[in-house]
Amino acid sequence: MGLNTTTRKKRLLTLTGLLWACLGAQCLAQELPKDPSKQEWRDLIGTNLSGSNCKPTDNSEDQGARICKGVEGYSFLLKGDRVKPEIFLIAPNGRQHQVPYWDTSDSKYQGLHSSVLWTVVHRPRKTIAVTFTADVAPRQDYSEWGSYEIIVRVSPGPVCVVGSIAAGPSSVADSVGIASSPHGRRCLNLNQREKVDWFAAARRLANEGQIEAAKLALTKVHEPSKRFLIYREISGAQLKAGDSKAARRTLLAARDEALKTKTPDGLRFTLGYVVEGMAEAGLYDSAKLEIKRFPEPDRLQLYFEVARIQGEKGDLEAAKRTFAEAIQIELKRNPRIDFNLSEIGVRQARIGLVDEARKTASMIHDPQLRERVESIIKERPSGP
Repeated sequence: MGLNTTTRKKRLLTLTGLLWACLGAQCLAQELPKDPSKQEWRDLIGTNLSGSNCKPTDNSEDQGARICKGVEGYSFLLKGDRVKPEIFLIAPNGRQHQVPYWDTSDSKYQGLHSSVLWTVVHRPRKTIAVTFTADVAPRQDYSEWGSYEIIVRVSPGPVCVVGSIAAGPSSVADSVGIASSPHGRRCLNLNQREKVDWFAAARRLANEGQIEAAKLALTKVHEPSKRFLIYREISGAQLKAGDSKAARRTLLAARDEALKTKTPDGLRFTLGYVVEGMAEAGLYDSAKLEIKRFPEPDRLQLYFEVARIQGEKGDLEAAKRTFAEAIQIELKRNPRIDFNLSEIGVRQARIGLVDEARKTASMIHDPQLRERVESIIKERPSGP
């Protein structure tokens, strides 16, 4: 199958991901170590569905069919079309199991990568799984990248697809995780290969002003950092529609949820979006009140975000007040941190508050940090 530039890039990303995954375990070309005592708890082994790894079948009824070597005595029988092959897993005892990796009648299906990845777990119990990569044309609210990692449980059976992961930043880790624990997972039907990306759907709907539909999609988004970004975008859509009261209600609902959410990153990826949303809605006092809920080391960056948004909105008087509050906090700190004051001065200068930046620079004791602010001031004339 001829590959366009986009498809080649996708494959390169997938292969790069597999390489990094292999670095986290013992990745071998074809064979497991002969000495079991030297085996890792899990091996990731790449094989191929083309080239020297495959040979034609001896069955004259299956013209063009080929047998491709796998691991641990397993192999694949591939029949029919090269783009949409029928694939059968052949067990060491000769038994064949059809592998329904995708609905190949789907007009969006584009082909199967020739490289596959076997995951052989040795401890605490022996399991084998194999992962295929299918190219599927991107469609609205589904995988942005247009490819899926299809995880097939091999042993212990039953042989079936137990995972389908859309390509993305964490897809390699997610698919290897499923392949490393295939036992007990339910078999997926063909109509379960693709899943709606509710985060992408909610963002699209909010950006299109379909607020109620975006709220409905939000109920299906569970990752905290993503939920609160959607809250922010819904409130933005409400503001754009001229409903500031609804935007405020959305942000307050998000705030209440954020305070109940326990995440490894604390409030940074939950309440942080709420603070930014409040600033965008012009609820400056509310935004700065929420900043006080954050650990002290995180607060300055949030003041910067509020001031940046105020500057982008053209409300320089509000930005002046926000920077002034941040300066007072820094001046009360014991010992005072000149670097923080220099950051304030730099950001003041960058949004056009040059006179205020000069005053901030005069408070800095460290000559190098003071000079840092002054050099930015020289690059920017007074005024917005």
